[in-house]
Amino acid sequence: TGARAVSVAGAPIRNSSGDVTGRTNNSYRGKTANPFDPIPGFIGTSPSPLPAFLEDMELAKASGKKIVFALTLTNPMVLEDIEPYVDAILVDFESQKSAVLDMIVGETKNGAPGSDPVPVRPQGLLPMQMPKDMQTVEAQYEDVPRDMTSYIDSEGKIWDFGFGLSYNDGRGYNDGLSYDGQALPIPVAYDDNVPIQTTPANTDGAAAIADRIKVNFDYDGDGTADFIKIVKNGSPVTDVVDPVPTRNGSRLTGWNNGTEAYDFRTPVTAELTLTPRWASTGAGWGGTGGGSTGTTATTPQAPQEDAAADSAVSEDAPGQTASGPLAQYSDQASVSSWARPFIERLVSEGVLGGRTDGTIDPSGDVTRAEFTKMVTLALKLTAAGDVSAFADVSAGDWYKEFVDIASSNNIINGISEASFAPNNKITRQDICTIVYRALATRGVTMPAASGEVFPDSASIADYARDAVSMLKQLGIVSGRDSGAFDPLAFATREETAKIVCGIQDFVAAQQPAAAAEAEGEAASEGAAAEGEAAEGGDAAADTAGDAAGATK
Repeated sequence: TGARAVSVAGAPIRNSSGDVTGRTNNSYRGKTANPFDPIPGFIGTSPSPLPAFLEDMELAKASGKKIVFALTLTNPMVLEDIEPYVDAILVDFESQKSAVLDMIVGETKNGAPGSDPVPVRPQGLLPMQMPKDMQTVEAQYEDVPRDMTSYIDSEGKIWDFGFGLSYNDGRGYNDGLSYDGQALPIPVAYDDNVPIQTTPANTDGAAAIADRIKVNFDYDGDGTADFIKIVKNGSPVTDVVDPVPTRNGSRLTGWNNGTEAYDFRTPVTAELTLTPRWASTGAGWGGTGGGSTGTTATTPQAPQEDAAADSAVSEDAPGQTASGPLAQYSDQASVSSWARPFIERLVSEGVLGGRTDGTIDPSGDVTRAEFTKMVTLALKLTAAGDVSAFADVSAGDWYKEFVDIASSNNIINGISEASFAPNNKITRQDICTIVYRALATRGVTMPAASGEVFPDSASIADYARDAVSMLKQLGIVSGRDSGAFDPLAFATREETAKIVCGIQDFVAAQQPAAAAEAEGEAASEGAAAEGEAAEGGDAAADTAGDAAGATK
């Protein structure tokens, strides 16, 4: 239903005289296709080869073999139905089959004079976009360049025009900004099914493009976009960019719009440019969160909230003995000393896990999906009612179970009615909101909100203000060294581990009192019931006596 009614492209229809009288309509609208139906003209089989193919994939997986799926393409293809079954996808555009096989089997070729042979590596860039899904294919405008939402693979790479690999003797992944010294278009991603830039010949397409807005991510503050996102007018933009900007000695804590921290819940209604907010890698939840743009980093300060009573905070703890629950992680020595007890505890409880590369990544950012999982497991929450149907949370996503549990307990609401933004980095104010709602599900006693508890309380979103105030009073969160809360700053895995341990301890401290109170009530009720039973026994005895007297 999302396809245009009449396709732009179509074969000419000629009459008996050879004159063109029209063109065939190749629109997808109203048409259906079942991948398991027979494929006309497919050699050697009448049914579809797909069931047998999927069965072969499962058998290969079960045997422990790696699967490389080689595709020869002349047109875009939907890859989301293939990637889950394979370990690698190798795409060529009618290259020699011998070259493809050389790459698959690890063939080598002569290297530089006097050097050893080097492996044959894939090399090249996509000449077209690979669509996110079939809905994307149906919604394209045909005469608009780069008008599809591109497929994002399991490693977060965007299969857009110009995406590809250039190993160049092992120098690694091409970031899309240059290739063999030649400048390429900067990466562009789409937060919705949106065409961009060029006005098509058809009226509907022009109206659709007029409803799209560009968001520029300027990594170094030089006024030039390094990454662009196209969003639908009135929709929020996500903070997921590729590649992620980095800076030695600093970490990304958020984005600024001008001099103000940008809230990624804000509907985009006009083009804007965002610049990174940097903080020293040593700044924790209670330390400096960063508020600068461009290349100026904030002044490094020690984590205030995470400091021990004697204020002896070590920024890093190199040389930590590789033992205990963190021994399995290659970067365990980089866990800060103040955070180590919290990280170890949550890893032991299964609340926090490592990254796929074998690291614990203590200074890495935490996404909304990751924090939802942490809170759900830490408080042992279970499904309690209806779940929210977020368009960006699908069956098969690792976080769906946790998002469903959290939404059924009214712990999360999403950044809009239809979007949870699972891969957005979670902000300080959203951490407080989720924590506060999670505590409410456990029936603990919460203090009353006390108004503006931070100098920048006015900048805290309305939905988060009471939560921030209450958690501040409980001592679970505090401000930066400046006293400000900095609600839109991101949080690291170390910082969130401390917060999660804090709410566990708070709940545990309240539960014994609640249990004692419940025990006391039960004892009182038991005594009352015993008294009632005794009275009942006396009445029964009296009745028996009366009966005996009557008999006599």
